[in-house]
This record gives sequence, C-alpha cells and structure tokens, in this order.
Amino acid sequence: TNLPPVMKYILREITPLAKDSLFFATYYGDNQMDFPIHFHEDFELNLTLNVHGQRIIGNMVEEFGNNDLVLMGPNVLHCYKRDNELADIKCDVFVVQFGKEMHHSPIFNTDQLKPIRKLLDRCITGIKFSDETAVKLREKLFNLISATGFMRISLFFGILYELAERPGQTVLQTVTKGGSLPEPTHSRRINRIIRFVEINY
Repeated sequence: TNLPPVMKYILREITPLAKDSLFFATYYGDNQMDFPIHFHEDFELNLTLNVHGQRIIGNMVEEFGNNDLVLMGPNVLHCYKRDNELADIKCDVFVVQFGKEMHHSPIFNTDQLKPIRKLLDRCITGIKFSDETAVKLREKLFNLISATGFMRISLFFGILYELAERPGQTVLQTVTKGGSLPEPTHSRRINRIIRFVEINY
C-alpha cells in the first residue's frame, strides 16, 4: 500500500458498507469501547450516550461526555475508551458510515443538498456537534436503524442536513492538507498516541 510506514501497524477496518448501499447504520446497546485505534475509508457519524472517557480522532486526544456526537472524515485514526469507573455501565452508541465520494455526486450541487456537501467538504479530520444537537438527533438516529425503503434514505439525508444547519459545530484539528492520513513526519506523535492506548487499555 501507499500508507506511511507507521500506518501499517494500525488496524485498517473494512466497514460493512455494501457497494450497492448508500450507508450503513447500526446501534450498540452495550458498547464496551474495546476496539483498538483504527481507520477506514468511509465517513463515520458517532453518537455516544450515557458514558464518558477519552477519544482519539486524528492527532487529538480529548475527553468526551454523555452526549458525544462527532462526524469523522475518511482515513482518520480514531478510538474511544470509556473511563474505568464506568466499566460496568451500559453505554449506547449509534454508528452511521457512508462512502467518502458520496458528496461528490452532481446532485449535491443543488440548492437543497449543497449544505450537506459543504459540511462534508469541511470534515477533513472531524466535526464535533453540540450536546443540544446530539439530544435533538437521538430519536432520528434510533429510527434510522429500523427504517426501510425510501423512508430510510429520507431520514439519512434529513440527519445530514440538520447537522449541516445546526449551530455549535467545532471543526477538529486537521492532520494533513487534503486528507488526514499522517505523513511520516508525524510518526512520533502517532507513536505517542499508540503508546497511550496500549498503556490504558
């Protein structure tokens, strides 16, 4: 592969997004947050409820709270770890994954979908949304899991549109220009992140 040497030692996830599907959505009713640091080629929207701890996104290690809603860009290193005192507490996680090229379709140049394209264009590493947005979209994400047919597609675009229009967005630090795979010059920083994860897991 053309990945920088340090990336070859980090788990590359093959997402369950099928070639004939626009997106993949799932709900984990008791997520253990024991998945190691990894990356994949798709966008990922994560809503984490009823838990707090630390998350790694790109080159950032941050605390996250009970209503953590983050959109991550393609090929971005990420990992979640809940605090040790919450090891026996049930935590809910919603995950929506969709292709990195989706928003390049001409349909996203229309006035109706242009806000979504602009949102995804800005999401190089990630975007953190407010607690208010997380609470507001919680039910819609839950409905997305069980929806079928056109209603499922309508809900998906509705969620993305609402994310694009809601205030309280924080653009997370960009690792590299035009993408978020770290270059070899960042290997020392990435190695510190890997060491942190290994020590604390």
